[in-house]
Amino acid sequence: IAWISWATVVVEAAKGSGSLITASLAADEGRAVYAVPGPVGAPNAEGTNGLLRDGALVCRHADDVTGDLAPQVAEAALLLAGRHRPPAPGPSGGTPGGEAAGGTLEPLRAAPLTPDQRRVLEALPQGAGIGIESLGAACGLPPGPLLAALLELEILGRVRQLPGRRFMGLACKI
Repeated sequence: IAWISWATVVVEAAKGSGSLITASLAADEGRAVYAVPGPVGAPNAEGTNGLLRDGALVCRHADDVTGDLAPQVAEAALLLAGRHRPPAPGPSGGTPGGEAAGGTLEPLRAAPLTPDQRRVLEALPQGAGIGIESLGAACGLPPGPLLAALLELEILGRVRQLPGRRFMGLACKI
């Protein structure tokens, strides 16, 4: 889990728990480690408070994690959608114009929709939300490709996520 994730969030952990082992493995791999602070002296907060003391990032709510990971998620979605151009070497061997980001992103609207994205859009109701399980059944996609297509469509402004892992299509032509 630590190896395939961008970040590990430990909500509660007693001293010596498996969650702390996962957090240690994540840190060893260079992944972000977040910990939810707990009451001092509480047995199930001893591990998370120790992680914070040792340099883990504070997680007060989901926005702490999603805000930090947003650039990585957006870049991954663009790479999956085939819209990222590798950096072109500039005169000094770096990127053109001295860009520190290491690449240029093409406009999102330039690329056509993938077959999975089309299937998701066709199954999504407009003006009302549908649960992710029902959406998966309606479009026939397994969870991984379904979530990837939803993320890409949300970045493109074609889908909106509603509370309770419900999704709705936005009014635009497929």
